[in-house]
Amino acid sequence: MQLRLKWWRSLLPLLLALGMLIPTAGPSLALDKRPPRAVLRVHGDNVQRGRLIGYCWSYREPGSDYGVTECADGTYSWPDAAKLHARTKASIRFFKAEAPKRVRLSAYEDIGRDDRPKGEGERLAYRLRPVESQGEVVAWDAVFRLREWGRHYYMAVSSRWKEGDAFYNFHAKTFDRLVALLRRT
Repeated sequence: MQLRLKWWRSLLPLLLALGMLIPTAGPSLALDKRPPRAVLRVHGDNVQRGRLIGYCWSYREPGSDYGVTECADGTYSWPDAAKLHARTKASIRFFKAEAPKRVRLSAYEDIGRDDRPKGEGERLAYRLRPVESQGEVVAWDAVFRLREWGRHYYMAVSSRWKEGDAFYNFHAKTFDRLVALLRRT
């Protein structure tokens, strides 16, 4: 993710100067003007909104022969930790009817003073599931488990749709095992 974000960082001033208008070859660009909102969910509740830290997204204005490509790049930042039980099913919900072409969940145990993740990230296995409302798909869940007790999970999530890429950050901390046992009694 770092290399990709650094590459876009060098193009951002140029894209802004050009007004971000790029001609396109056909009607394949969607009307979604921004990457989807993403939230961390546990037991059916939204427990944390993902921080959108970078994206490159394309869309077509209605009635126009031109598309717009917008790229933005931020720095690492993390929300306050959502407190969770280890081994509980959790999910990242992407509020978009179209399934992502790719999702990558990377979890880090610690971050440095500059908020960059330390060490190698652990890839979290997930299953992608559609979310339906009134018989129509309205969102997609990447369902996973945080397996270790008493640990921080700084989760860097990269995703891709036909319109482009989006990068989100989430932060969870699992209870220590003893605390979790006491909370259940």
